[in-house]
Order: sequence, then structure tokens, then C-alpha cells
Amino acid sequence: MEVIGKRLFDLTVSSVAIVLLSPVFLLIAILIKLDSKGPVFFLQSRVGKDEKVFQIYKFRTMVVDAEK
Repeated sequence: MEVIGKRLFDLTVSSVAIVLLSPVFLLIAILIKLDSKGPVFFLQSRVGKDEKVFQIYKFRTMVVDAEK
């Protein structure tokens, strides 16, 4: 029962945070697009729990191909 309560709390708080922060995310995306060419988001593969690979999306803060 405790696990279900924690999961419900996590989903509720994260959903509210996404809704409240979405205008900020939109502003950041617009500023990145106005500042430089290229995609707004940076996509990278990461290794998570039990060696499971997943994709992470981040706002791009460097020029395109900077990691090469």
C-alpha cells in the first residue's frame, strides 16, 4: 500500500510541475531557436538501472555537434 501511495504522490507532483513549468519550457525553446540554428532539444543515450539504455532529452545549450 505504501508503494502505491508513493507512486500516486510522484505522478501527481510531476504532473502539476509539468503544467506549471510548461510556459517556462516554451520560453526557453523559443529563445534557443532565436539564438541559434539547429534543434531545440539534445538527445543522448544513457545507461540506467539494470544496464537498461534509455534516451534523455535536454534543452540544447551548446552549438550543434559540439560533443564530437
